[in-house]
Amino acid sequence: MKKNSSFLCLFSLCLLLGGCNEAQHNEEYIELVDPVGFVTEQETVAYRNISLTETYATTVSPYVEEYSFSKAVNGFYINAFPGTEVKKGDVLAGTDSSDIEKRIERIESLLNDELEKAEELKAAYDEGNDPGALDAYLKQKQLYDLDSAYYEKELNGLKAELQKSVIVSGIDGSVASIFLTENTVKAGAAVISVTDVSQKFLKTDLIRPQTINAAKELYALIEGKRFDVIFEHSDAEKSATTFRLSDPEGLVNIGANAVLVLVSASVSHIPSIAQDEIREDASGTYIYVMNGGSSEKRYITTGVTDGVYTEILSGAAVGERISNSVAVDDNGRHASVVTADYVTEFSKNGYFMYPESSSQYAAISNGTVYFTEFTVEQYDIVKAGDVIARIHVTGDDIELERLRLKLQRLKERNASQAEIEKLTQQIAVIERDLACKEIVSEHSGIVATLADIKDGDVLRPGTLLITVADPENCYVAVDAGSKLPYGTEVTLTLSAGNAGAEAKGKVVTLGDIAEAMTLKSDYTLIQLSPDAVAQAMQAVSAAGRRVRIGVKAELVTYKNMVAVPKSAVTIYGGSYFVNLVYADGSVHSATFVSCGRDNDYYYCISGLSEGDEVCLK
Repeated sequence: MKKNSSFLCLFSLCLLLGGCNEAQHNEEYIELVDPVGFVTEQETVAYRNISLTETYATTVSPYVEEYSFSKAVNGFYINAFPGTEVKKGDVLAGTDSSDIEKRIERIESLLNDELEKAEELKAAYDEGNDPGALDAYLKQKQLYDLDSAYYEKELNGLKAELQKSVIVSGIDGSVASIFLTENTVKAGAAVISVTDVSQKFLKTDLIRPQTINAAKELYALIEGKRFDVIFEHSDAEKSATTFRLSDPEGLVNIGANAVLVLVSASVSHIPSIAQDEIREDASGTYIYVMNGGSSEKRYITTGVTDGVYTEILSGAAVGERISNSVAVDDNGRHASVVTADYVTEFSKNGYFMYPESSSQYAAISNGTVYFTEFTVEQYDIVKAGDVIARIHVTGDDIELERLRLKLQRLKERNASQAEIEKLTQQIAVIERDLACKEIVSEHSGIVATLADIKDGDVLRPGTLLITVADPENCYVAVDAGSKLPYGTEVTLTLSAGNAGAEAKGKVVTLGDIAEAMTLKSDYTLIQLSPDAVAQAMQAVSAAGRRVRIGVKAELVTYKNMVAVPKSAVTIYGGSYFVNLVYADGSVHSATFVSCGRDNDYYYCISGLSEGDEVCLK
């Protein structure tokens, strides 16, 4: 997000040098020192429209709230992952508060028991009108009141501590970014954020509030349409300015590219001359005006300038000829100003990320367990109860026979039923383990990892076998920084060997444009629907090879914008102008405000319209 001059250079470098496998060009960015197609002649003072315009490239962002714990925590859980819709008041994250909850439950249970006892005594008195029952009730009620007053402060403190143990959403929206790097955070460090896509904002480099308040015009250009913006605030510390986008009809998507346009001065139909014809000396500003066959030095007063033309307030009149001026030379090669889209393609490899998964470990404790094979591949979809591995178990037959004989003798001498049942269960477990040939999944989901185990390896109890991820929270992560804005639709290509499949996804994280450092990330998470995940996984799992995930997205930099053929544009003094062909066939220079270019066009904010005819160089 750079201001006009800086942005054009950086934008050009980005487009021409490329990056992330985007289209690359070997063309150099050349600023012409002399206008091409211009000859030295005489020019007249003429009426023109002049505006002083700055442009800022940005993207449409949603409203974001970032949340943190009010105390330092060592270990916390995430209750809602990126892309999950949440309501105001929903728990987003928390820490283990079981001890606090137990203490609150114990105190409340004690007070409830005392209150119930008092109410029972009161009911007994009401039935029999017994003074003794009334006295017992009053004593019990007094005990309850004393305990209630005693525990009230402790309960309030425990409940306040309990509130510090969870983070709740302050708005309805969608979870955007989460902090997963560590499990320990300081008080006030953001661990999760929620977006509200119904509120749209533009963030630019820092613009002084005085400049904004003095602007003649302030608007955003998105996909060739003009939208009103409202200044929110400028943050000097973050070198950023935020504007609220007015989009009552919901025409703009989050992540869309936008150009903020700030017109600081604008005048119409005013006398003007080329800036290059204006000179200065100790006495003031002057020009040379043709008087007959000679030129006359004349001092003038100037007004607004766009760097190419300058307003004349006094000293020269419309129609007067200026010496040593530049006038247009029409070479007869013309082209039309059109509307066009500029689209780049983001292309990079990604990888699956599962923030929530379950691990399964070897559990057979009797005999020696030999691993034979896994019956599933990475990224397969499994259900609880599905076979995931085959094994072979060997045991001590002599020991098993000894236990069976012991059980027979216990029965013969009429030993206690408890002793018989205990030994019976022990034998049943051993027999079950020795007969086991398959291991089944304890969880349903996506096979995220398989342990590096070979045929013949011994599986000791506690050996990690498999990790199963929750398909509801399946993402593809790609190192994209801010190149894939929040809300961007992407196409994922999964391939393994000759097998392949496509799936659609959407960017659900803020990447490196998040406010808090703990939520900033170079990687972007792309959410897939569980159905898309299952279909894509099944399409490639048969290949039995490592799955390659390609991430592609079309990024529309400019859409439906006024586009000027590149070969018609001259850059002079930092400004942009063309030779404009009028209806009567005359040709005159005209300036326009550009917000960038690609290989074919300069994109115009103001100054030209679709259908205008311009001269090519």
